[in-house]
Amino acid sequence: MTPMEKKNVGKCDRMIRIIVGIVLIVLAFNVLKGLLSALAYLVAAIVLVTGLSRYCPMYRVFGCDSTKCCCKMCGSCKSESKDASVAEEKKMQE
Repeated sequence: MTPMEKKNVGKCDRMIRIIVGIVLIVLAFNVLKGLLSALAYLVAAIVLVTGLSRYCPMYRVFGCDSTKCCCKMCGSCKSESKDASVAEEKKMQE
C-alpha cells in the first residue's frame, strides 16, 4: 500500500482545511498584496490538497491520524467517546 492510499485526515480536520483554504484564496485575491498574497495562495493550495485528498504527509512524519479523533462537531466517533466517558466516570467513582 502506498502512503497516499492511507487516509490520515479525519472529517472535521478535512472540513477545517477546506474552509481555511477557501478563506485564504479569497483573502489573497481581494485583500493581500505582494509577497503575503503569494504566501496565502501557497498555504491555501497545501491545505486544500491535503483536505481534498484526506492525506497529510506531515501527519505521517509525526505519526498523527485525525481519522480517529472524537469531536462533537462531526460526531464521527460518538460511540467511542461515550465508551471513554463511561470509563472515566468509573475511574472517578473508585
